[in-house]
Amino acid sequence: MQPDDLWVSIVVDTVDDHLYKADLLIRTLDRHASIPPRQVIVHYVNRLPAAAVATFARMGCKTRKIEPFLDGKHCNKLQQLSFVDECGLSEPAGMLLLDVDIAVTAPLVIPQRDRVAGKIVDGPHPPIHVLTRIFEAAAVALPEQVQCDCNIGKTFASNFNGGVLYIPARHADAIGKSWKYFASFLFENPSLFENDQQLRHIDQVSFALALGSTGTAYSHLPANSNFPTHRNSLPRTLEARSPIQMLHYHWELNDFGFLRSGLNVDAVQTAISAANECAVTCSNIHFYERFKIGRAGRPICCDGRHPKVPVVREILEWLANAELPPKLVFHAGTPKTGTTALQFCLEENKTRLAQRGIYYPHTRHAPPCPPKHQFLVTQMMAGDVQGLGTSVLSALRAMPSNTNLILFSAEGLFNHWWDFAAESRAMLGFLASTFQLEVLICFRDVVEFAVSYYCQSVRNPPVHPCYGRDLSLEEMLEDEWFRKHLDYVGFLMEIRHSLGDATIRTFNYTDTVMSEILQYLGAGGLECGVARHNEALHRQGIEMMRIVNRYRLEPGIRDEVLSRIREIEVMFGEQLESYRPSAVLTRSIRRLTEKNHLLIAQLLTGSRFPDKYPHH
Repeated sequence: MQPDDLWVSIVVDTVDDHLYKADLLIRTLDRHASIPPRQVIVHYVNRLPAAAVATFARMGCKTRKIEPFLDGKHCNKLQQLSFVDECGLSEPAGMLLLDVDIAVTAPLVIPQRDRVAGKIVDGPHPPIHVLTRIFEAAAVALPEQVQCDCNIGKTFASNFNGGVLYIPARHADAIGKSWKYFASFLFENPSLFENDQQLRHIDQVSFALALGSTGTAYSHLPANSNFPTHRNSLPRTLEARSPIQMLHYHWELNDFGFLRSGLNVDAVQTAISAANECAVTCSNIHFYERFKIGRAGRPICCDGRHPKVPVVREILEWLANAELPPKLVFHAGTPKTGTTALQFCLEENKTRLAQRGIYYPHTRHAPPCPPKHQFLVTQMMAGDVQGLGTSVLSALRAMPSNTNLILFSAEGLFNHWWDFAAESRAMLGFLASTFQLEVLICFRDVVEFAVSYYCQSVRNPPVHPCYGRDLSLEEMLEDEWFRKHLDYVGFLMEIRHSLGDATIRTFNYTDTVMSEILQYLGAGGLECGVARHNEALHRQGIEMMRIVNRYRLEPGIRDEVLSRIREIEVMFGEQLESYRPSAVLTRSIRRLTEKNHLLIAQLLTGSRFPDKYPHH
């Protein structure tokens, strides 16, 4: 089939990731199957913002508003088969109904253009005995039984996965009417299913009923045309010698909106790479923003913002007796942005800070460790909500009478944000709803940060899966935890979701960032002692540390080895080279974070994170 003989139809809802996924689908259709946006019909529910619809229209797509059908979720796709007449299209050879979580990776192949086509379902959903009961109740002849595509049980030959359906135009009207009829029949007779979970398959089962009732001829698509990336086994119908044309990736996107799969198979990884070429950018950056908001908005804690621990009541009692509630400020780093120098400066100037209304609580540090409030990080990682609240309460009780701002500093607030227990985040949410709470965060150029953080991780003791390992930067970037630290937008959105009432103030890392932070706090002009910063290892030192990391050493011995490596670096002098990633790796990091870079430029107005998420 020629590309100009094929029209594509999709349904877009207000689900957080629908806009992003639909945009990716449309661009992969154009790039890999030569089907331009003018041959794509975007059906949108009436609750979708007008600005989002306008983006698809600007791309060249035809847009059509539909009313939600039946359950308003899984059955909306039944509204799309009347578009041939409504949009005034000349009758095309055929149309593809695609779910938005499809990415096209190669030219499309429809084996028999005069027949309806779809891929058999992966598993027996619903089970064959339920399908039999439904077909008998609907008075539709039972189809042939076939093996499910993942070789788990049997199903009817017309029970297609709904992600990819091909329909010849001449069958659209009859199938569309029959499809709606049987969907309504099933919706009104839920007892034909065994449980509510099976009701999600009404659209799929009603399509099979429509095929049987109308007597429409159909054929099967191989898994190459609808490949599920969320499974860890190859489908039965995959044609190994043919490329994968369409990936059905469901929820399998990483934090940066790129497709992923646990299947380390060449054909799958080739297809994913092809799709991800288009995922580097987005037609409307607010589509990506909605995707990120959805990921940040996952449930935190069932108890809400008020953890059920005694210290909550004590904090509220202290607040009730306070003349003027203080502001709480958390300086969260990030690592490798001058945090150590700032912390020593704050510690050395406690008296001067207090004269300016700022209290820097006791850090419990022991030299040579920097004076930071690491105990807060330890408590949050352990889910010690009572301890965390007690630490804050102790600072409230200890603050001098002439101060009105409590400043905590620990880069671990960023570094270990993804390690914090849900209860700990809930406690932070309680503090944000009770006090005027502010988070200070400093961001560095993402490539510089990745390199600096990698060098630090190699030399760190092996107390974390990313630390103290014999890995290259390229290998470490494959680690999800390490990669999360490059997701500045994700961190900001999770902070906003967890601490909805907090103010977020961001800084760009420069040589003067410490002065900028102090000036912002109202402590400009402080005199700091000896300049302090953590000296990074050079390329040669990193290579030696990677060798050391191959062995299990006692902490004291490892520290001694690190000290000797530093002495060796001094001996090498000017022959040393800074660690620098290759041009290819640098480009890879830029591509990974390009959408974040575009989005953060819009989100940060005057270096302030907006009070509310903008709509499309």
